[in-house]
Amino acid sequence: MTAEDADGAEVRIRRANGTDIDAIREVAKAAWQDSYEAFDEVEVEAIVDDWYDPADLEERFAAPDELFLVAEIADGLVGFCHGYVGQEEADVLRIYVHPDHQRAGVGQSLHDAFADHCREEGVSDLYAFVLADNDVGCGFYEALDFREVDTETTEILGEEYEETVYEQALWPPAEK
Repeated sequence: MTAEDADGAEVRIRRANGTDIDAIREVAKAAWQDSYEAFDEVEVEAIVDDWYDPADLEERFAAPDELFLVAEIADGLVGFCHGYVGQEEADVLRIYVHPDHQRAGVGQSLHDAFADHCREEGVSDLYAFVLADNDVGCGFYEALDFREVDTETTEILGEEYEETVYEQALWPPAEK
């Protein structure tokens, strides 16, 4: 899938593969450092090492119930989306865009590609999870017409944090 960002640059969305691992880790690190003042550089490194371990990423890329997409422009990989796709529901776990490319349509292109895949699989409801103190992330999902439906707690580096749960209806789902 291709789209254009706000500057007219072509954004290519495709499934992630093993050659993307280093770039995914760099985007995650930059996005975390930009979005979360509660975590210092050492903590962000630990989170990236835990959540984006190269061997784990390889498994996620190949898992039949997961979808891991990346966004590329001429400069290289600038964002990614990772989630689970079930029979009726799907969960967007993360959509991260490098801070230099945020607010340019890359995140929306990733969301749209993920949602289109879910519709093709017959999924009717899409859920997204974002730390509650991430105003940019919450605003992103709200701008895409997700609605807040719940809060949960999640553990990061041994500490509990509040997470906002959003829902978006994907009607009508495509016929299988």
